[in-house]
Amino acid sequence: MKFLILLSCLVIAASNLHAAEQAFQVQGVLEQYNGSKLTQTYHFTALVKDCQWLIHTVPEKATGLKYYEDSYDGKYIYHYLQFQGAPAKNVANSSGGAVEANDIPNNKADYVVATWLAYGSFCYFNKVKENKVKPFFDWFEPNASELNKLVTVDLKRSEKPPFVPTFIYAKDFNRRYRVLDFTNFSGLLLPKEFVVECFNPYSDISTTPPTFSYRGLLTGIASVEEELSDQDFRPNLDGRTYTEDRRFAQKTSVASELTYLNKSNQWLPTNNPQLVALYHQQLLLQAPESNIPPPNRVLVFILLACPTIAFVIFEIVHWKRSRKNTHGTDV
Repeated sequence: MKFLILLSCLVIAASNLHAAEQAFQVQGVLEQYNGSKLTQTYHFTALVKDCQWLIHTVPEKATGLKYYEDSYDGKYIYHYLQFQGAPAKNVANSSGGAVEANDIPNNKADYVVATWLAYGSFCYFNKVKENKVKPFFDWFEPNASELNKLVTVDLKRSEKPPFVPTFIYAKDFNRRYRVLDFTNFSGLLLPKEFVVECFNPYSDISTTPPTFSYRGLLTGIASVEEELSDQDFRPNLDGRTYTEDRRFAQKTSVASELTYLNKSNQWLPTNNPQLVALYHQQLLLQAPESNIPPPNRVLVFILLACPTIAFVIFEIVHWKRSRKNTHGTDV
């Protein structure tokens, strides 16, 4: 009996390993709805290998952006926006980017969450315990301390490789992810149709339609045979990228984000001399609150007491004048 249990475990482990080692690329369409109204259509390509992924997203309607690229190279999350056309003469950058020490999509990339959940998230969910996940449904600007905040969700995963999530509901945000249909490819069970739905706070999702949603549809899938490096999972830069760098967020809350114009076609490593110098310059410009001396208690008392003292003096002077006028009248 123990032998059979051990054999079953080895088979499952081998299946997980096979799924993790297999690189694949998918193509699809993502539709954005406000209520029941279709407001935007995106065309996406997702490249996945092990825990690494890169999602290329192109908006169909003109938005001023040519495309987005969001990725995870196994260490950092990247978010990249390529502007449409040539920038204005007074604008130094022709693209924008963000990089952070995380393993879920950047909070500004709400359009990519559905695609990531469908094809790039299975490795992340392998590490999830007690259904506590990072807030990938929170698309507001977080504080540095909230990047790794965990929220409890209702979670279901497929029983076949690569064991993608099939259902997620986050009560904290009243948002839901569902896989509506699957397809089989080379031993992988992958979502063919999926949706992220956003509901009004405290509304009943069983009776209330979503106020906002993303609906995805797979249109193509293929294996990737060539060797892939970490660089293949980082967006290519155009040499004029305004960059928000959050990789220093864990070091200090003061210099939690560095902003700079990256004039190279590569993302700068954290030990880049110019970047290190900028980080230390940020520290000098913004001293930590703990280094600010507390105010002098006597001085604070005097400042708070000044209005009261002035009022008392005014009343005394007024009382003396009134007595003087009274005495003069009597004479």
